[in-house]
Amino acid sequence: MLRARTIAGSFVFGAWLLSAAACNRAITAPRDGDARPVTLADFAHRVQGDQVDAEDAAVLAAALGNDDEDPNTPIVWFGEFNDREVLHPTRPGDTVIVDSLVGHVNGRPIFADEFLVPIEDRLLRAAEEHRGVDLDRTFQFIITKWLRETILNELILAESEASLSEQERMGLFAMLNRVYDEEIRKGGGTKSGAERRRQREGDELDQYLGKQKDLVLIDRIRMAKIYPRVVVTWRDIEREYQRHYENYNPAATVTLARIRVNTQTQAPLIEDVTYRLAAGESFAVIAEELGFDDGGLWETFEAGPGGITDIEVSPAMKEALTGLVAGDTSPPFQLGSRTLWLHVVSLEQPQSRSIYDPGVQIGLRNAIRSQRSQIEWQRYIDSLLEDGVHDDLEQMAERLFEIAMARYGR
Repeated sequence: MLRARTIAGSFVFGAWLLSAAACNRAITAPRDGDARPVTLADFAHRVQGDQVDAEDAAVLAAALGNDDEDPNTPIVWFGEFNDREVLHPTRPGDTVIVDSLVGHVNGRPIFADEFLVPIEDRLLRAAEEHRGVDLDRTFQFIITKWLRETILNELILAESEASLSEQERMGLFAMLNRVYDEEIRKGGGTKSGAERRRQREGDELDQYLGKQKDLVLIDRIRMAKIYPRVVVTWRDIEREYQRHYENYNPAATVTLARIRVNTQTQAPLIEDVTYRLAAGESFAVIAEELGFDDGGLWETFEAGPGGITDIEVSPAMKEALTGLVAGDTSPPFQLGSRTLWLHVVSLEQPQSRSIYDPGVQIGLRNAIRSQRSQIEWQRYIDSLLEDGVHDDLEQMAERLFEIAMARYGR
């Protein structure tokens, strides 16, 4: 039975409902801004699988306080619509637009409800997090971005499909048949099983097949319009390699530890450390005993072409490090009022990669191609928006913003 509930406010449905396709009857698309109230007769057909019969209509009429037996008498509908709450409570007598024609792309009408449903969660979240001007700006950003993507998608798909040859159409049809057969197989051999499986994945079967078709058409546009314009030469690869030379020829790193003691006040300690190091005791152990954390670990330096002595330290330190390798400790040396020992914890030289390495060339070529493809793709998009057959984007965005604010922003 059709459910109805009495609430304080009343809603008059504005414009034709986008779900008209589910009503199993032909409906003439309204003009922009057209609106009409919903009548009892509008519910005497199937809406999302729920058959509304004469008994339901009588219950609805009683619930609404409508004693007129004429099913075409305009009524006020309040309660649930398509099992989804899309309207906020409003004052009695207010008119709320449930759906509206906001524009056309290549002759296809764009309806508000069809457009807003995919971004509904983002709009509701924005309405919770923002107020006033911030909410307006956030709504405008979300709607404009999604509208641009929607229009571009429509224009790209229309151009791609219009340019298909008969052979290509047959190939596309065969591909979709294979995808369909595979979905049937995964669904246990029945269409109902395939539909249930797709619904668990978040898609209807027809929607999934449509997405696969769209992917093929978009890829075809890239192959036809973008890739032929992208050429990468050897000179381009050389320039890119030099731009990122450090990435392919990383510098060596030197990690040092140190022990420092006062030359004048800790002379006996200097002799003790020197003796223990000469005897082979661990530098880290001695440093810990003297109160230096982490075994006296100091810093990691980037080394230049000169190796261990080509780091940013004082000349005296460079001299003390001369000839040392990882694991070596320098002799004691004086620096100011301190006596120091430097210990080479590690000396790492990452492997360089030559421009003649095939992997390097492939990576550079792909990076250049990707960057240039994005540039060409943007040029193609700009040309579509300039030449495409669609209503003014700003006007469509403004209309959608008004409907979204009325629906989600209260």
